[in-house]
Amino acid sequence: MGQTANVPFIGPGSITDVVPLADDHPVYLVTLADGQQLVVKAEQRMNMSEADSRTSMVWGSKIMKNVTADTEVNFKPLEPIEFAQFQARLLAKFPLVHLAHERHDATLKAANVIWVKMPYAGALKNAELFKMGGASQETLLKAVEIIPMFLDSIAWKKLGTVAAVDIFIGNRDRFQWNGSVKNMGNILFLVSEARYPKVLGLDLFDANSRHANLLDPGGFKALATLANEALAHDFAQLAISSFAEKITSILSLRGITELTCPARPGQGALQRVVKQEELSGLFMIFKEDFAIGILEGAEEIRRYLIGKLNSSKARAPQPSAAQSTPPQPSPPHLSAAHGPAPSPSAPSIGMQTSPLLLSSHRLPATPPLPSHNTVPFGPPAPSAPQSGRFSAIPQGVLDRMAALHWISREEAKSSGSASS
Repeated sequence: MGQTANVPFIGPGSITDVVPLADDHPVYLVTLADGQQLVVKAEQRMNMSEADSRTSMVWGSKIMKNVTADTEVNFKPLEPIEFAQFQARLLAKFPLVHLAHERHDATLKAANVIWVKMPYAGALKNAELFKMGGASQETLLKAVEIIPMFLDSIAWKKLGTVAAVDIFIGNRDRFQWNGSVKNMGNILFLVSEARYPKVLGLDLFDANSRHANLLDPGGFKALATLANEALAHDFAQLAISSFAEKITSILSLRGITELTCPARPGQGALQRVVKQEELSGLFMIFKEDFAIGILEGAEEIRRYLIGKLNSSKARAPQPSAAQSTPPQPSPPHLSAAHGPAPSPSAPSIGMQTSPLLLSSHRLPATPPLPSHNTVPFGPPAPSAPQSGRFSAIPQGVLDRMAALHWISREEAKSSGSASS
């Protein structure tokens, strides 16, 4: 049973089964006693601090989820108590005498990783054709499945939106900054009974990227693609041409010159013959859709984050007009239970950059994520879950907004200071 709205808490004794989903990656399907399923995986954080990694993952997930409207994109770092439950259940399933014990035990003890949970998306597939030792027939079958999915404007427009978020959050593990496809395995889509498969922006944290830390101040050159139509078209052209090249190179390696595939996804009765040399031209028809996806995705990022800032500003306590008297206790109608009174004079951030109406998003005024000491054996000792740690918009996000002229540099600085 899949679950795609909220990621459930892993409480004591709640795990009934843990199943490895890959031999070469630490990713597991976890089933809970109530039947809900989720994915738990280890994400490399390289030299980034644990606190910065957690915040960057959560905010990257927030932005991708809200911009693409995909509830399947919902990363949550495991709380220490959740990791303890997962660790105990995994080692119980693969005890010392089991052949796979050493591999799983080493994964649990790995340093420089963050364990995260996310909804189980079900029949998730990727665009990677190459597999070491893969037979021609295996390659042919997957190519017949993949190619019709990307002979469709909806898929390319959605992939452009995913690329826009990738650029903003500093993820370079799907596309290079110039648009060239870096990892076909990270071009992911969800296959269901629906007529058209859905492209998803999962695998969005790239610890090897210089710009993955959303707490690092400043902008970077690649952001210009989000604000420049010509650059967005250049990105789209290189993305599509490299996508086609990766597919045709594998088909050539396997000696496949043409294939018969459905004319549209899910329409097996309507067939078309696709020749290998035609692929680049067939995909390039959708360059405009990809570029539109980038630019519309950038606008959705702007709307979401400006909404967050405006909501935060509206809810922030306002200074009292009388500064000469000592602070007095809040009257009952301004108590914490009701929240601070709204200030009609508080200006909305970012409205000078666009006449568009901005949606409202709640942003509780809470302190930033505290630092944690890294220990060699997974997360810290079990403790009760803490809420509200990822509410403050990271300084790196604010500075990227300023670099794109969505807010002023002064607003980015003052908003960041107010959050710290």
